[in-house]
Formats: sequence, structure tokens, C-alpha cells
Amino acid sequence: MSISGVKYHQTVQDSATPYFVSDSGPESALQLYWESLNFPREYQTSDGRSITVIHGGAWNHNAGPDFTDALILTPEGLQTGDIEIHRMTSGWFAHGHHTDYRYSNVILHVLGQPSETVGFAGRDLPEYTIVLNPVCSDMVSPSKPQCQRNQIKQNGRAAVYLLGLERLFLKANTFQGESRRWGLPLREIWYKKTLRCLGYSPNASILESIARRLSLSQMTEIHYHLDVSQLLDFFLGLTGYSDVADLPTPSWDKFHRAFEMTSMKFSQWKPLQSRPVNHPVLRLTAFAVALQDYLMILDRRITDRSPKECLDALICSIELPPSFRDYFGVNTLTIGQSRATEIIVNSLLPYWIKRDHLDRETVAQWMNNFPVHPVYRHLRIFIQQTRWNDIVQDYRMNPLEIQGFLRLRSLYCEHLWCEFCPMLKEEDGFK
Repeated sequence: MSISGVKYHQTVQDSATPYFVSDSGPESALQLYWESLNFPREYQTSDGRSITVIHGGAWNHNAGPDFTDALILTPEGLQTGDIEIHRMTSGWFAHGHHTDYRYSNVILHVLGQPSETVGFAGRDLPEYTIVLNPVCSDMVSPSKPQCQRNQIKQNGRAAVYLLGLERLFLKANTFQGESRRWGLPLREIWYKKTLRCLGYSPNASILESIARRLSLSQMTEIHYHLDVSQLLDFFLGLTGYSDVADLPTPSWDKFHRAFEMTSMKFSQWKPLQSRPVNHPVLRLTAFAVALQDYLMILDRRITDRSPKECLDALICSIELPPSFRDYFGVNTLTIGQSRATEIIVNSLLPYWIKRDHLDRETVAQWMNNFPVHPVYRHLRIFIQQTRWNDIVQDYRMNPLEIQGFLRLRSLYCEHLWCEFCPMLKEEDGFK
């Protein structure tokens, strides 16, 4: 991006953190550090002007910029865009970002150490660069006096539960941040995040984007006016799957004109590599059919229903009309316990936390009554590789424990980094 048609490169040093950076420190540690910072946060540019990072962006674990949808106040006004993190300026070119269209919206370049910018100016660098210079131990566990390795070693499951609560409250902060950034009520953010939870994970962001096309009020309208067959044909049209399905879509033809919306492109969707019930059209239809039950739970308070009662209300199984069975390869469209648990943890609980100003003790007491849940494969691999098997007796856990291990994985320090960590200097050696 450019301001007033002039592209320039500025360097900022974060004076809030003392300098300790090693060339062998992984960029992943810098990403963890950035993700842990509390925003808004002010930085001074080299020429005396200030920028304020209002929102540090959403951590992107897929291809593309490290953090997306950041909000930054610059001398020219508010800018939204992406953030990329490297140890040095040269990483921008070494990784080929200057020729990759996915990085065209990067407005902030975050570096782990000061580096020479002479010779790079005008070569498609982002407008602003920040030098973080964090202490190594901060990147291991940014807000805690102990390394996470040793916390878990000493406190076992209790530490995992605390990390799970921390992750839930970070999700709630994201709700509030998005609500303020986009000027949307918390209820609309709940709707976006619920759509994100509906299916196959590579399609999560695409499902979430549907909220920009079909608002919650419009979803409510079709819930009341369309039956299951009509909802299926509506979502076939909306998602673009009608391009490859030999099925009529009269409801889509009617409502897309009324709502003034266009269909998505079929090519946006990632190929399904899982069960047919994860098909986005089936998931969206199941959610639309059960929407009234979801809204009733949303309007309750956390003490009104137990986790089991919430699960029972969200779980649904609906018979698929015969005319659709051959195409989808199933007889029912469902939202099962695993999907309902995802929705409670990732959208319902964060909404309640912010709406009702819940404290951690209240959330912990409610979550303690949650039925156990199978641990995902990628998390089982992490637990095995890091040898937490003595804590984990089997691979069915309370979802709060699962959130704790997910948080631990995001904060986990690679062994390469430990030799530089001052917190481990006096330890007996937790190898």
C-alpha cells in the first residue's frame, strides 16, 4: 500500500521490551510473542511520527501473511491490512513475498532484530516496520513468570485447566475486538464464529465469510419461510455448488434477488476429504433448520442450562429429502456432539463471557460439568511428541483440558530455543 502515492519504509523500535534476540531464534517464537501482546499499542517511527496498532490481527496458520485483518492508526488515518513477521528485513525477499499477490495487503512488517534497510527501499516493502526486540523468555511465555514446560511439569492438569481458561478468554477478547472494529453487535460476531465452526476445517474461513453475504436477520427470515428442501436448494445456490449439482434451485433464484446477493464461486471451496455429512450445504441447512434453538440458548445465561443440556439442544438429525440423497450420499443432515461442542467452545462461551462479564471461576465451574470429548489427531500427536502422556491417561478429555493443550501448543517453545532461555539456566534440565 502507499500513502499519497509514495511508498516508503519506516523502522520503529519497541522500547517497551529490552533487547535479546539471537539469529537462531525461530520466527514462530516472534509470532507467539506478537499474538500475546495486549493492544492497542503505540510505536514511534524513525522520523518522530507515531502509529498505533489497535488490533494485532488474527493469527493465520495457513499460507499467506502471519496475521490478517489488523487495524492500525497511521498519520493518514485508520488502515486495515495484514502483518508479516521476520527476523530481518531480508526475509521479505528471501521468502518471495514481494512477488506473491497474497502479501499485497501487508501494511506492517514486524522484525525480531534491527537490520539494514539501505538498498531495500522502493522494492515493494510494507509501509511500516517495527523492531520488537523481545526478551527470549517473553517469547516462551509472554505474560507468565515461568516457562510453560515447567508449569506443566510442576502443576500437571491444574496448569492445563488454567491455560484452557486463558484460551477461552482470549477468544472472548477477539469477539469484542471484532465487534468494535467492524461496528457490529456481539450477536453478529457470534453468528460469524458459529458459521466458522460448521464444517471441514480448511473451509472454515469460507464458511465464516458467508456472514458478510447473508446476515443473521436474513438467515432468520429463511428459517421461518423455507422448509428443508427449499433451504437445501437455497444453499446450493449461495455456495456455488449449484454449478456442479444437477438440481433445481428455485428458492435461491427467488431469495437472492430479494436479498440482492450473488452466489459464491464453487472454486473457493476446498475439496472434501472427510465424511459427506461435512458438506457445507448440509451443515448450513442443519444450522438454518435449528436456528431458533440456537438463538434460545444464546439468549440464556450460563447458569440457566448445564453443558449437557446445551449440547442436547444443539445436536440435531434431520431426514434428508429423497431427491437430494443421491447427490449428497447421505440420508440425514446432522450436527453431532463434536460439532456442537465446537460451537459452544468457540462461539457461545466467548459471547456469554463478554455479554455477561463472566469471571474465570464461573466459566471453570460450568466447564467442569462438560462431557468428555475425543482429542483431535493433531493434538494427540503434539501430546505424544512432547511426552505429556503421564498427564493424559487416554485421549478423551474435558473440552477445557483440550483448550489448555491447544494453548500450550501455541505457546510451546521449540527445543532449539531453550538453549538461549534465561529461565532454564537454573533448572535441572528439562530436556
